[in-house]
Amino acid sequence: MTPQPLSGDMVWITWEIQQLRYNGGKNQSLLSYSLSVYRIVAVGALALLIWDIIITFPDEVHYIWPQSQRSPTKWVFLLTRYFGLLAQASKLTNVFTSASSSTRRLVSICLTVIDSQFSIEECRMIYATQVVCGGILMACIQAILMLRVYALYSQDRRIAVAMITLLVAEIGSMPGVIQLTMPTNTGNMCMKPITVRDIALFGVSAILPQLLVLGLTIVKFFSGLRDGWGAIPIVSRLVRDDIILVAVIVVWVVISAALTSINTMYGYIGYSYVRFRSFLSFSCRRSHYPTSLLSDFSTHFILRWWSQLVAIFNPVRGGPAQPNLLSAAARLIPASVDRDAEW
Repeated sequence: MTPQPLSGDMVWITWEIQQLRYNGGKNQSLLSYSLSVYRIVAVGALALLIWDIIITFPDEVHYIWPQSQRSPTKWVFLLTRYFGLLAQASKLTNVFTSASSSTRRLVSICLTVIDSQFSIEECRMIYATQVVCGGILMACIQAILMLRVYALYSQDRRIAVAMITLLVAEIGSMPGVIQLTMPTNTGNMCMKPITVRDIALFGVSAILPQLLVLGLTIVKFFSGLRDGWGAIPIVSRLVRDDIILVAVIVVWVVISAALTSINTMYGYIGYSYVRFRSFLSFSCRRSHYPTSLLSDFSTHFILRWWSQLVAIFNPVRGGPAQPNLLSAAARLIPASVDRDAEW
């Protein structure tokens, strides 16, 4: 007699894993395949993350380490860079340690996949941990974008208040989102079949802040084009890279939601690769400049707040390149100022 699926919300692969327990382990092929997928995802994400850190480490030493202890870009960079590394390394260690145990449970601080039932309390704790880990990294991304907008608007206090309010609201909404989308049953993989409400809640909280920041960037860019400074290469790169970053975030959210909605092992791929953040590689550079130039807005924007521009020059490879700052700024220096002055 063929066993019936446990729930109408569970897809075929989840139901088939359930049958492995009913059949006394006679068919281990699907379970072995599942474990292989988990290991490949974990190793791949960690390898890409380490590769990203290696190729950008000289820039980190040169541009990030010398910055003041009060520099916000320094701490956002370090948190984004090494929190993901620690989380993913912990996940990988637990994957290989637990996969060889008799229970074959794959447990990590940000990802847990099992082939046997967890209690509802354990599932909720696991789920909350996943959301918090992903939320921390997403908040770091948001902080980076906000610093860029703050620099673009020349340290406007109103923009600073708006950005801080938006970031606090994004972080503050996390407990409510967790509570509203908390799993109500364990299932094979400790996952809750995703609903339209879940997609809307996570989509709005993850995408809307980025879209708002991108909108502010584009508005200022077109304003700069009218005023004559918007065509500077660094400004156009800033807008281009913001568009690329937001596009990457939107695609990741959509793919993760789609994979999670079918409640299979593939729903966890997004949780692993959110910790791979090579598209967030950036560099900061302090420039030395004569104070007489600060009366000019464009020069003030290019030079004084260069350390806040955290530009993303290659979102895929992660290798930051430095634009020709002096050549761009030279076109903005008033004629009364010595263009050959030491920078």
